[in-house]
Formats: sequence, C-alpha cells, structure tokens
Amino acid sequence: MLESSLVVPFVILTSLTIYHADVRAFSTSPSPASSSLRSRIVIAGGGPCGLALAHFLVRRGFNITVIESRGDPRGEPLGPRQYSLGLNIRARTTLSGPNNGSVWDAIKDQGVESDRFFVHLGTRIKLNIRQKRSGAPPSLLISRGLLCSALLDTLQKFVADGRLKLMFAKRIDKVDLANRRVILRGSDGEEHSTVPYDFLAGCDGVRSAVRASLVEAWPQHMKEDVEILGGEGRVMHVPWPAALEPSAIHAMASFSAGFGLFIIPGPHNTCCTLVSWSEERPPALANATSPQEVQRIIADAFPQFGKAPLSACEQFLNQERLISGIVRCDSYWDNGEGRVIIMGDAAHSTGGRLGQGANSAFSDAAAFDQAVSQCDGNLRKAAELYSERQTKEGRALLDLLLLPPPGLLNGFMYGLEQLGRGVLSSLALPVDPPLQTLLSQTLVPFSEIRRRNAFWIAKQRPKQKKQRTGLLRTNA
Repeated sequence: MLESSLVVPFVILTSLTIYHADVRAFSTSPSPASSSLRSRIVIAGGGPCGLALAHFLVRRGFNITVIESRGDPRGEPLGPRQYSLGLNIRARTTLSGPNNGSVWDAIKDQGVESDRFFVHLGTRIKLNIRQKRSGAPPSLLISRGLLCSALLDTLQKFVADGRLKLMFAKRIDKVDLANRRVILRGSDGEEHSTVPYDFLAGCDGVRSAVRASLVEAWPQHMKEDVEILGGEGRVMHVPWPAALEPSAIHAMASFSAGFGLFIIPGPHNTCCTLVSWSEERPPALANATSPQEVQRIIADAFPQFGKAPLSACEQFLNQERLISGIVRCDSYWDNGEGRVIIMGDAAHSTGGRLGQGANSAFSDAAAFDQAVSQCDGNLRKAAELYSERQTKEGRALLDLLLLPPPGLLNGFMYGLEQLGRGVLSSLALPVDPPLQTLLSQTLVPFSEIRRRNAFWIAKQRPKQKKQRTGLLRTNA
C-alpha cells in the first residue's frame, strides 16, 4: 500500500469499490500430537509473517524459536520502519475466531478501521473512490511496529511456559543446509553462534538469507528473480492535518512539485505519510538540506496538508532511501527434503504495489498451518502440500502486477472496463467487481482472480515486463 507511485494510475481511480464476499475461515483447531512435536522448529524473521506462523504452530504444541535481525518492536519510537499496513478481509479471516485466540481482536485495538479513500487532484478536486457498502468489513490501518507488538503480546504466554523462544537483534548470515543449522554473525563479521533446526521457515523478507541459501544449494530447482522497483520514498509521522477528513486515506500528487503524499490515519489523531517521487526526475524536495526547507516545500505543494513539525522534517532528512522489491520463486520448499520452506515477502513480494503484502503473508502462514493439520503433523508432507498450493497463488498475485496493460489504448480500455465493473457491481448486478475490490474485499483466490483477468495480462509483452522494474538480482 505505502509504495504507491507518484502518479495515481487511472485503474486505481476506478477500481476501489467495496464488495463483500462470504467469509470462509481457515481451520486452525489443534491437530493430534505426533513425533513431529519434538522437532526443533526455527522461524527466520520476526515480522508479521513469522510471528503469525509462530502463533499457529505453537498453539499446535510445537516448540518454536524465532530469530529476528531487529530489536524488540515493543516500545520502539516512531521511525521509518513504523510504516502503516492495510489489513483487509483476508487477514481478518485468517486471524479471527476462537481457535486463533482472538488475535484479530488484539490487533484491531492498535489500529484504525477505515473504508474511505480520497484522491486529491490539485487543491480543489477531491474524489472519494471507495464507497462504503453495507456488510463490507473496513480495512484495518496499523503500523508495522504496532502490528508486531500486538502479535508478540498474544504470544507472551508461550514464552513464559518455554514453548517459544524469541531471539532479537540476531542477524542470519546463511543457512548450513547439510548440517541443519542457522549461522548468526555479529556486526564484526565473525560467526557468533549457530542455531540447530529440524525444520526451518524462511519468513525473512525480500533479502531472505534462507531463500539465498536454498538457491545456492539447489540452483536448478530453486530459481529466484529479485527486482527493485523504481522511485524513492520516505516516511513521516505527523499530527493529523486539520483540513483533511479523518479516518480516511488521502492520496495527493503535485505534478508541478514532482512528488506525492500518501496519508494513512493512525491512532491518537496522527498519520503516517509516505512522501514519494520518481528517481528519474528528483524534485527540489529531494535536495532539501534543512527541516525548514522540507516543511516549506511540502506546505507549498499541498496547503491542505499544512506544515509538518520540524522534528518530522528532520527525521525525513536523516532517512535512508526506502527500497521495495519484487520477488518471484519457482518453489517454496526444498524439493523433497521437507526441512525448509519460505513464505511471505521471502517467496513472493509485490513491492507493496497491490496492497496485499501482509495479507498474503498471513494467508501463507495459515495455509501451512492448514497443511500441518491435513498431514497429521507430518512437517515434510505439509511442506510439500503448502508449496504446491501457495506457489500457484504467489505466481498469480505477481502476474496481476502486469495490470493495467501497456499502451494508451489498452490502458484506457482496461480502465473503462474497471469503471464499468465498479458501477454495475455497486448496483448488486451479477458482475465481477474491479480488480482491487476482488483483491481486498473478497476471499476469491489469487489464482482465480488471475484467470478472470487473463485477457488483459496477455496484453503484456515479455519485453515490457523488464521495463517496468530494474533488475536487482536474477538466478536462472
């Protein structure tokens, strides 16, 4: 969500219509005890994906170790890593219900529910592109730090009884697959310790050390394609602008100033704001040298946003560039060994362009949990079943990045179709809603959504697939 580009595409203006689908919850009741319960399960990555997986597996009776490169997010001050995420019906369904320990209830108290989205064109035109429909659940807007903190709080009782071990500020250098151990290194580059495992889940993001180790060990089986998206962005945390309607997302673009704002409401009358621009044409803001200059440039471009606090402008200047990437993998497990899987951004990152990162990561965690249940706790069989199912879903989600199709005529016709679908579906006619609605307001599988959009995806010529992103690393 946060990585939306400077120029708001026509498809976004026409496709964000609320649509409601029947909720089909995952089965997460504990499976019978088995010898696998004695397995040493290590989860690489203590972000939303890794913590959700820990939650599912520890409730089944497994002993879990989570390794996270950053510190404990609880009590962490607001900063660039505290960007906001949008959790839709997919995440809500995955984390709801008595068998999940009411995780959703703990999370939603830390965020802001919203079903409104305004696009500002200049200072006078404001379009409400998301209409509230009866029965449609709103999205939950929550910072990554608060989301992880809430998940950690729900896991605390398992830490207390010794079934869950949390290792913060431990960087994974690589995985010794032959000897089944995770190698940790310190800032001095020396090997500090190793963590043995019987089963390893790589939930360690776009730059996954687990995925890299799998690719190195089995290059013919485990193929990856990692690309970096163009554009640059920085995060600001500021009080809510008085001129903007509260509890709504606001997207603004200034073509004259050369940058845009993506404003997401937060708790206690605050907001998380992504400031973004094209790296090919950096604006004057990119070369600002003082907080006062940052404050003036933003206020001049967007009077309705007002003057940001100088402390937030200082933080803006001190930030490193936010980098988002796309990850494609041919398989999500270690091909027959049944000892290692990858999920979330480590397996299929969309760079935030579809707003499905955390939602699809939670779906991955729930899918593996469901596979464990169906395989009666046999982790190897569960890994194979999980990869078979989720690889198809991950590929489909990445294919949807090819929309809208290239070319002026194709783009116009696609946008017109999306507009028509939004109007007709809002009238309760038996017509598919727009793409973004299918993704964010229904439980239709990504593979089925891809099938329904196959005509437009086929318009994407292979040569142009590489033109949309800059290649960061490829293994083939």
